[in-house]
Amino acid sequence: MQNYTLIHTTIDRVLANKTAEVLENEGIAVLIEHIEIKSTTDNAHGFRILVPVQSAHESMRLLQMIMDVNNVAYAA
Repeated sequence: MQNYTLIHTTIDRVLANKTAEVLENEGIAVLIEHIEIKSTTDNAHGFRILVPVQSAHESMRLLQMIMDVNNVAYAA
């Protein structure tokens, strides 16, 4: 089993799916993990994008290109 590492977290499902599609088209395995944070008054949802550790550097490079194209600020 491969070890996966987190490369990005977003609240935008479309961006998470688009990122996964680009990475998979480059031959990189991707996991999207849905996260939910609950409190007594509110809930928050997000998506973690994970890739195999050995693909992290290339994935980060591609992620930056995706963010640039979509005019989104990137923060690891």
